[in-house]
Amino acid sequence: INVIMLALQQRGLEVQWWDRRRSIDELRSLAEDADCVGLICNEPGAWLFGMIPSQHWFTLRRVRGVWYDLDSKLQRPAKLGTDALLSRLRRLLGHEAGQVLVAIRRPAAEGEGGAGAQPEL
Repeated sequence: INVIMLALQQRGLEVQWWDRRRSIDELRSLAEDADCVGLICNEPGAWLFGMIPSQHWFTLRRVRGVWYDLDSKLQRPAKLGTDALLSRLRRLLGHEAGQVLVAIRRPAAEGEGGAGAQPEL
């Protein structure tokens, strides 16, 4: 996950682990913020060979204000309304091992070229 975080930082994004003890309403508010561009999610899966727990990573991505579920288990990206997004996050965080990382656009630091340096995501 450190590689993903570093790659996103190089694109002008900050990645924060979501503390599952916080309310889903706080996560909803953060997801509605214009600087939030996506959620990287990790959900527990079935046990491999009956011995090793598997994890499945997927992304919920906002493009021009619309959320999409980019889970590779889907045949195609699924457009998510607010209720569907919250339902997906509640299900994920309902698992003890469910995790969410929040990708937020960082303001450009002085000397980084200003707003033009921001990624087009």
